[in-house]
Amino acid sequence: MDEKALRKQIKKYRKKTGYTQEKLAMQINKNSIFISYIERGIKFPSLNTLIDIANALDISLDMLVGNSVNSNLEANLCYINNKLIQLSPNRQQVLFRIMESMLDIELDNQKNSNIIES
Repeated sequence: MDEKALRKQIKKYRKKTGYTQEKLAMQINKNSIFISYIERGIKFPSLNTLIDIANALDISLDMLVGNSVNSNLEANLCYINNKLIQLSPNRQQVLFRIMESMLDIELDNQKNSNIIES
């Protein structure tokens, strides 16, 4: 999870709600120094605290961490890319085909799941 993006999201939604750090802290039964530490990256909140923060700000947890997840995806893709470029072009192509097949299967499964739920 991209901690910097998460800190920015917390601060953004806190301000959008009109909450001070003190008000948000009061809403989640923490002290304002703790919120300051989170927003400055000194401390990282637990999952339960993230849920409390999202509830206090009246947003979904996904909205709070969504950008963090996307940043994590980008980091993972960069990691995979750096590993792939170390391989020969033939091995790269083989792995690309494997990943493409796995993605196609997953997308088909997701599509079928959506049809069943409808």
